[in-house]
Amino acid sequence: MVVGVAKVIPSFDADGGNCVAYGDGWNVFAVSSDIVVRTTFQDSALPENQRNEVRSKQPARNERAIFDILMQRKHWHPNIILGFLHTLEFTFMERIHENLIQHVTQNAPISLCGLGDIISDVVNAISWLEQLSIHHGNVRPMNILLERNRNVKLCGFKNVFSLGDFVRVTNPPYYIRSQDGDFEIAKAGSDQGAIGCCAYFIITGTEPKDRSHDTYPIPFFGPIIRKCWDGHYQSMGDLAKDLHKTLICDSLDVYRADEEALMSPATYDQRVAECRDFLSRNDIQDKISVLAKL
Repeated sequence: MVVGVAKVIPSFDADGGNCVAYGDGWNVFAVSSDIVVRTTFQDSALPENQRNEVRSKQPARNERAIFDILMQRKHWHPNIILGFLHTLEFTFMERIHENLIQHVTQNAPISLCGLGDIISDVVNAISWLEQLSIHHGNVRPMNILLERNRNVKLCGFKNVFSLGDFVRVTNPPYYIRSQDGDFEIAKAGSDQGAIGCCAYFIITGTEPKDRSHDTYPIPFFGPIIRKCWDGHYQSMGDLAKDLHKTLICDSLDVYRADEEALMSPATYDQRVAECRDFLSRNDIQDKISVLAKL
């Protein structure tokens, strides 16, 4: 059993050590320049961490379950974060340059071409998840990562549901309840409202407080944002078609050879070996789950 973060992450210290991200009950540590590890383990002697640990267990199980699917080679997608290996406490995945909040803050204003790149990639990722009968349920700027070439990698799978399930998580204005106050049923297109919020953030640099903002004055993307917020699209495929039509009509060259963004099988196998070596060097005795790559 793992007895402490200090044993697992040798450079962890009072000022965060190699912690590159954190949230309610979880931390992400750098393993190398190419790999990070997400852990829900905390010092359970602290009462606040005991509460966080309980709250984080189900999201951690959700994330491990989704990685069991997405780690299979036939399910790889160039716009979805790639996992390498997971244990009961740790999930190893590829390390990405920055998230959307950092990108917008450092590069504002974002060009229309840049906006088209990002939103197209997010829609592609969600469309792929829909084909696997998965509702992401947590599309937000912090879960949209960008590589140095601005290729998107979607992450943050703690709120995933199967299509047809009740979505029992809300995070206004990204995810809201229906007008009668009930939870929505996860279906194709359920993530479109959140995508509209992300597009609004990229354009304005501020997250919308609700969905009442007048978006039509926003060039090119205003009508699409409004349609997303109104639940106009029956699927991500419908949204992709509308987005494609808008970009083509306005002569925005935003399309790239996305397949080139896929990691080679040889590199992937090397990353898995590095994760195993990390566990071995830190004497972590835990059940490892690595999917056979098909």
